Amino acid sequence: HLAICARFVDEKKDVREEFLTFIKLESITGEKIAENILAFLKENNVPVTNMRGQGYDGASNMSSCTSEVQARIKKEASLATYVHCNGHCLNLVISKSCALPDVRNVIERLKNCCRFFLKSPKRSGLLEIIVTHNIVNVTKRKPLLDLYKTRWAERQTTYQHFYQAFVFIVEALETIGFKRHLPKYGDMYADWNPANRNEAQQMLASITSFELIVVFMTMYQYLAHLAGITVKLQRAIVDTLEAHAMITEVRSFCRKEREDCGTNFPVFAIKAFQWLRRWVLLPKCPD
Repeated sequence: HLAICARFVDEKKDVREEFLTFIKLESITGEKIAENILAFLKENNVPVTNMRGQGYDGASNMSSCTSEVQARIKKEASLATYVHCNGHCLNLVISKSCALPDVRNVIERLKNCCRFFLKSPKRSGLLEIIVTHNIVNVTKRKPLLDLYKTRWAERQTTYQHFYQAFVFIVEALETIGFKRHLPKYGDMYADWNPANRNEAQQMLASITSFELIVVFMTMYQYLAHLAGITVKLQRAIVDTLEAHAMITEVRSFCRKEREDCGTNFPVFAIKAFQWLRRWVLLPKCPD
């Protein structure tokens, strides 16, 4: 199904963005998609010649300037300039960054940790009990969310939950893998089969490694600056100058962090280790 939306200035000179319809497509070639869009606009008396822009993702059947959707529509509306969706562009940038081996490995470990709890009512129940036991006025949201499959910028929500629930995840894994903390939660969570215990022990070693902590904290810090902007770029009233200013601000932050890496990273690594030692039972080392 193809979603059709219109962005326009109304009689009060306010910028509005409205969903119009879904169109069921028999074919996803550029020719057929363009035909469906133009036919819908014509049927609903929307003057194509008044169009001043068209926006899609970067798929070749949509964005090609020779014979696909944007080119075919531009033949009917010569002033309808094609713009690649800003939010989609941002997600592509983050996707490329997350393809780095160290980042990819950390994401895979976080996925495995999420799945370990989410795929078992007993394991997820233990985690929720640990959270409830340790936090007063706990919210109803789940301690962990599965990682988003496509919206890279939106993964910040999952990372935030993982960051906030890290101490409780460690405690749950210690309970399952090593039978610690049992007096707190009763005999119900004392009996785990060997496969569960082994997996919990491996998971505990995986998520408490110094390498994962440093890379995760780096991802968490940078995505925190991108999570807000991906929402702002999808607002109906955002314009080109405002979007450019938002992107420039984030780029300036990233550039400054990279230039000051020699100074900031050792301090950041120490903070990451202190954060790790705060939640995990590690032997203290000399300062």
